[in-house]
Amino acid sequence: MNPDKKQSESSALLPADKPIRVAAYCRTGNYEKRKYHYQKQIENSSNWEFVRLYLDEGIKSREQFTVMLAEAKTGKFDFIITKNVSRFCGNVIECVSILMELHQLNPPIGVYFESERLNTLELPPETGLTLLAINMEDERRMRSESAKLSWYLRKKHGLC
Repeated sequence: MNPDKKQSESSALLPADKPIRVAAYCRTGNYEKRKYHYQKQIENSSNWEFVRLYLDEGIKSREQFTVMLAEAKTGKFDFIITKNVSRFCGNVIECVSILMELHQLNPPIGVYFESERLNTLELPPETGLTLLAINMEDERRMRSESAKLSWYLRKKHGLC
């Protein structure tokens, strides 16, 4: 999806008279590589301005996620971009709760999920959240099936 298209589709809920301040969130990875990736992506989108990358290392760490949510409430940025739903939220209930909270801010904070190509400001909250929850469960199921297949193939070839 063209970043300019993302911006124009949700422009009714984002500031039109100033640059859209965008933050990025990642669960794992090299900070500098992720920052470079998101900074370039955001800067290449018309009317977008890179604010900050929030990166949590490891599966259990949520420190930067908590900081990001707190800063969202203070109006530090207008929009969040992240790889996918499962890396943004730990479970469906948490995801729905956080996205509703962000949507109810004045002005609302949108989240763009790259893998799903879904902008939470483009859909009514209930519809978008339902789609996200279904997608999240489907992604977990696919990962589980992939892990089972990997284990089966390794066992079949005597690797475990």
